[in-house]
Amino acid sequence: TYISKVTFIGDSRSGKTSIINRYQDNKFSKDPQSTIGVDFTIKEINADPPRQPNNIKMQIWDTAGQERFESVIKLYFRNSYAIVIVFDLTNDDSFKHITDWIHTVRHEYDPELYLVVGNKSDLTPIITKTQVHEVLSKVLPKFNYEYLETSAKNNTNITELFKLVIEHINKSTETDPPILKNELSLKKVDLVSNLSSSTTMRHPNCCN
Repeated sequence: TYISKVTFIGDSRSGKTSIINRYQDNKFSKDPQSTIGVDFTIKEINADPPRQPNNIKMQIWDTAGQERFESVIKLYFRNSYAIVIVFDLTNDDSFKHITDWIHTVRHEYDPELYLVVGNKSDLTPIITKTQVHEVLSKVLPKFNYEYLETSAKNNTNITELFKLVIEHINKSTETDPPILKNELSLKKVDLVSNLSSSTTMRHPNCCN
């Protein structure tokens, strides 16, 4: 089994948990609560094209966006195949902070894939795609990224977001499987957020 780690980061209330919950359970909460510390779930997918081993376990990590958790969250960037940076399309501060998140990640780790996600497209966005690409094009050193706009509420582009990640994982595992190392143990998660050390750890929390 190939194990690939996908870590969601971004400001609080940007919708990281809602996106994950919509993909994993097809659920959306209108009464969001912020993630405390770190949470994760596992999604098992089949390699395409089929091969041995054919299954890929995608660990989806959900991190808190509050500044007080920043030092803890940095621990979980390492060994991430993909970093998904979520911002709120209706919040200018949330958008401005994506470059800060990129620099924070780069200081700790260099993932195979950066995916920038503008969430809450069901509302009236104040951030345009042109603005996003202009800001990201100025980040130095240059880096490759994918950009997608989503709505966890309306289930817009949620499946497409994860399909994009899976396509990259499939391509990578054809030659060099991204194996998760043991240094990020469940013990660290327990210390951070008092989560039980079960295989799949979920909280009934959600962000828009």
